[in-house]
Amino acid sequence: MSIFKSGVMNLNINSAVAYLTFKKLDEYGFLRHAFSTRLGGVSTGKFRSMNLSLDRGDKAENVQENYRLFCRAAGFDLNSLVIPKFVHGNNIGVARRENKGSGGFNLSDFPDTDGLVTNQPGITLVTSHADCPVVFVLDPGKRAIGLLHAGWRGTVKKICERCVKKMTVEFGCNPGDLICCIGPAIGKCCFEVGDEVLKGIKEVDFIDLKDVVAQRENKYYVDLCEINSKILVNCGVKKENIILSDVCTMCNRELLFSHRATKGERGGMLAMMEIKEMV
Repeated sequence: MSIFKSGVMNLNINSAVAYLTFKKLDEYGFLRHAFSTRLGGVSTGKFRSMNLSLDRGDKAENVQENYRLFCRAAGFDLNSLVIPKFVHGNNIGVARRENKGSGGFNLSDFPDTDGLVTNQPGITLVTSHADCPVVFVLDPGKRAIGLLHAGWRGTVKKICERCVKKMTVEFGCNPGDLICCIGPAIGKCCFEVGDEVLKGIKEVDFIDLKDVVAQRENKYYVDLCEINSKILVNCGVKKENIILSDVCTMCNRELLFSHRATKGERGGMLAMMEIKEMV
């Protein structure tokens, strides 16, 4: 594996399981969060080794063991997970105590849902990734959190804006108090797109294409993390409270699963986030 480099994220290793955290979010003792890597699991072949996707064709017993290994290493209770069935949309669900444990290997509580929010301790929000950005959202004062799967379709449907509004309504959050960390994801260096994606971005009327799209040799490359950042700023989040990951999934394919890099022959990663239960 090449040497991991990031100015905003830490690479943590516990019992051979490697996972990433944002340095900014690590400052909050009441918060636990993690982004899995492909290292430290029991899966083999194209799923090697920490595959946490439930629907890619890996052996169920391997995925279940990977869940156990990852949760133990990163400090999450396996029975506290709430996992939505994402569809590259912008629906946001509110996770409550009665949903705990429903996620583990059962996605029925939150179908057609790409984001979750909660203000209840001991509930682990989970989203699935393999190039699409994750967005961690925290209101430190209200102790409320949100976790989003922001693929390009969800991004241009303003899933970040939907999350901010949901947290404002449900928990009384002020957008100016939110801290948002975006990524890892496929970066502007690698995310080559066609007309469909460019058309979708143009529909976000306050986004200037030149700020989020690079052209190289008649090909177009998009910065999804920056688009989400601009959407957050537009709905009241302070620019200085938004941290963009500098880790590209495609560039770091030995450490992270990348759908583009493997042409879909891959496992998947999870993001997890919870407010700790204080003893």
